[in-house]
Amino acid sequence: GEKLLRSWFARPSLDLEVLSQRQESIAFVISRQELLPQWKTLAKKIKDVRGLRASFDRGGLLLADYKAALSTAACAIHMRDMLLAAEASAERLHVMARLASVGSTELAELSNMIFGIVDFEASGRKDERAAKHICVKENVHPQLDDLRQSCAGMQNVLTSTAQEERA
Repeated sequence: GEKLLRSWFARPSLDLEVLSQRQESIAFVISRQELLPQWKTLAKKIKDVRGLRASFDRGGLLLADYKAALSTAACAIHMRDMLLAAEASAERLHVMARLASVGSTELAELSNMIFGIVDFEASGRKDERAAKHICVKENVHPQLDDLRQSCAGMQNVLTSTAQEERA
C-alpha cells in the first residue's frame, strides 16, 4: 500500500479512467469517517503481497514471512467485508473489484494451509535459530515424521560425544 501510493505520487497515471477509479475510492472512504480508524489499522497490517509472493517463490521463508501472510490474508478479508457492509455501492469501486479478485476463499485456504503445516509455537522459540527455521507440525507428511524421529535423540548423542572428547 505505502509503496504503491508513493509510486502514484512519483509517477501519476495519465489514464483518466484510473484517476477516476482512485478518486471514487478515496471519496467513498472519506465519506465513511466512522470506519476510517479501523480501516487504517487494517491497512497497516496488510503487507506487500508481491513481496510476500516473491519470498514464497524463493523459499527459505522466515517465521515472520508466514505471520505476515496470515495477517495480510485476515486483514484483507476483514477490510473487504467491512467495505461491503458499509454500503452496497461499494461493490462498484475498483478497489473492491481488486479485493474480490483475490477471493476470500483462496485467502482462507491459504491461512488454513499455513496453520495446518507450520508449528508456530515450536518455531517461535526465543533462541536465534528458531527465528530462521520453521518447524513443521507432526502428521503433515510421513517422511517428515520419520526424519523427526530419527533426529530426536541426536542432540543428546552429540552432547555426550562432545563431553567425552573434552575429557
